[in-house]
Amino acid sequence: MFPCFPHTGWTALHWAAVFSKVECVSTLIPVTPPTPELLQAADGHTPVHLASFGGHEAVLKALERVGWPLYAMDGDGLTPLHWAVKAGRLNVVRYLLDKDTAPSTGADDDLTPLDLAKRQGKDLAARWLARRSGAVHGDADHSLNPEVTSSAGVNAAASDDTLRPEDVRRLLGFREWLIDDFKEETLSKA
Repeated sequence: MFPCFPHTGWTALHWAAVFSKVECVSTLIPVTPPTPELLQAADGHTPVHLASFGGHEAVLKALERVGWPLYAMDGDGLTPLHWAVKAGRLNVVRYLLDKDTAPSTGADDDLTPLDLAKRQGKDLAARWLARRSGAVHGDADHSLNPEVTSSAGVNAAASDDTLRPEDVRRLLGFREWLIDDFKEETLSKA
């Protein structure tokens, strides 16, 4: 389920974040502060990373209130924003963007959250990230989408958060799209 096996170095706070146990997180926070040692434990997979991957916004808010960084990089150079994009957690992507968590920060291989969203076909997340970052990379030679490397290009590519029919189909999944397609086909034959 989570991309971080084995779970070596996880604390009770990590597990509470994984399972979105907000009351447990609130209880554990005073005894599990964001120390440098804990931020480096478990390959840098902080409770913030785990809550982001799981889409647990309430847990993120609790962790943020006591100083857990929303922008820390794990052992692979991935931020919680990368993890939220990878898992398709749009609520967390938006929450982290609202907290100004540096959408242009790249992993060790210079993979930004926007690059990751584009690579995995997460179109709505990619539009939100493009609007916030201003560019995929500062250098078009290293961009997965070189035509979107200026703020003018980003504004043209991602001017709003409006859900288009194709976005809705992607969000609802293949099953719902198939049902709609079947209904259209049936109506056209009638």
